[in-house]
Amino acid sequence: MNPNRIRIILILIAIIFTAQACDLLLGTESGSGSQGVFVSVDSGDTWQAGNAKGDLDLASSAVSRLYIEGSKPQNIVAASINAGLLASDDHGANWARLLPDFTAHDAFINPYDGQEIFAAGARGRTAAIYKSPDRGRTWIQVYNEPTGQFSVTVLAFDRTNSQVMYAGLSSGTVLKSADGGDTWNALVSFEGRVADLAATRSMVYSLTLTSGIKRSTDSGRSWSNLSFSQSANTFNDLYADPGSESILYVAASSGLYQTQDTGTTWTKLPVPASPEIANVTAVAVNPAKKSQIFAAIRSTIYRSEDAGATWRTVQLPTNRTITDIVIDPFEPNRIYAGLR
Repeated sequence: MNPNRIRIILILIAIIFTAQACDLLLGTESGSGSQGVFVSVDSGDTWQAGNAKGDLDLASSAVSRLYIEGSKPQNIVAASINAGLLASDDHGANWARLLPDFTAHDAFINPYDGQEIFAAGARGRTAAIYKSPDRGRTWIQVYNEPTGQFSVTVLAFDRTNSQVMYAGLSSGTVLKSADGGDTWNALVSFEGRVADLAATRSMVYSLTLTSGIKRSTDSGRSWSNLSFSQSANTFNDLYADPGSESILYVAASSGLYQTQDTGTTWTKLPVPASPEIANVTAVAVNPAKKSQIFAAIRSTIYRSEDAGATWRTVQLPTNRTITDIVIDPFEPNRIYAGLR
């Protein structure tokens, strides 16, 4: 499949980062209370909801993914399935809409070129990827799926090659771009939607919602299924240690799992969840303190200070489901949670 590149320039009335400054719900849980983005400045002990600017209702914005700009961590983008692409330039205190009228599932600010922002999701019921070359002033549609009613559910960039990016669709297809996101080609199609992707120095991992985790050692040309003998029915989130080729974490319906040998063997970490409510929807590891792990079940944050041996819990002031956890690389006590 070689979708035609569509260049549609969108002039948006939205916030712009300065140079200085649905049907795909995870699991089956739903709840009441605020969605949007919550922020903690004390390693997850207490949490505060972000505020909205303009006509945005952040408390009703269903957020799927968060991304912190590595060189300017005050800048954050949030992909929302019902409010478009959101952005904050003050450490998540205030939010505004950056790309409206778009069902956003994932987004990132290019770590190799801070002027570029990518957003993945759907416009109408057509899967799409948008690229902004000027930090949100204008947008170019660089991918669309012409057949079927799908969404682009996840984006990932290669940590060793600034031109290589990957994307996953709700149909199970994995895409690759070798020219900085300008054109995309299909690599493979798996059973079940692609829930997450990660590209390490020599491997690419694809996590599918219902068929588990796949690994490629040749930049996506061929794939192998990693044996996951646990009793998980769905797989929600993948964390790949940026400093290691071998350490991965998988958040699944039956708990939280870790591998230290690139997925050959897995260990279930003893998150103190009940058998009836064990669906871990998000996982993150503090890059400044590798023994500190965060996991989420519904609206509860689980934090371990000893690499998963013991845990403490904090209930967020909402009953919505936590979909993503990210940690400020410069202020490791500052944690963000996206909810829907």
